[in-house]
Amino acid sequence: RMGLSLASAPARTPPPDGGPLLRDVVLVVAPGRDGRNRLADLSERNGWLAVTAGSRQEVAWGLSPAHPHLVVIDVPGPQHRDWALALVDQVRSSGRDANVPIVVLANPEDRLLTIGAFARHADDVVPRDSDDGELAVRLRGRLERPSVPRGKLAKDPITGPLTEGVLHTQLE
Repeated sequence: RMGLSLASAPARTPPPDGGPLLRDVVLVVAPGRDGRNRLADLSERNGWLAVTAGSRQEVAWGLSPAHPHLVVIDVPGPQHRDWALALVDQVRSSGRDANVPIVVLANPEDRLLTIGAFARHADDVVPRDSDDGELAVRLRGRLERPSVPRGKLAKDPITGPLTEGVLHTQLE
């Protein structure tokens, strides 16, 4: 597990010298140490490099040097709803990292958080009480799915016309 003192950003592509692939970086954000530790341990068990943050300022520090491949936000209760939604907004407006997948862990009964997270373009909202196996599969699915840049025009591979990039990917 790494703190926010990353010197360089690991990437999923092999280094120029042909060395092994580097690990995916998961930015784990939670207001409480227990939530951060659970998600960081889960990340490490699955081979991902966990960078943890507990505040919006730490998230900014974590986005900059780490350039994560996934952001996971743990929301322990409705008292943290506004904090979590502000984090989603912060990530989505962060420049280079604006398209990183975001998964929010929420209490299933907190419909306002679920609606607010999706309205701000979070990629998934997962129940906090999900077991580690289900959570790992859902996070892995987000890591393995290529991000589509939002707001860029791309040629639709079937119809051909230019359309909003959030809906279609461009075939190379």
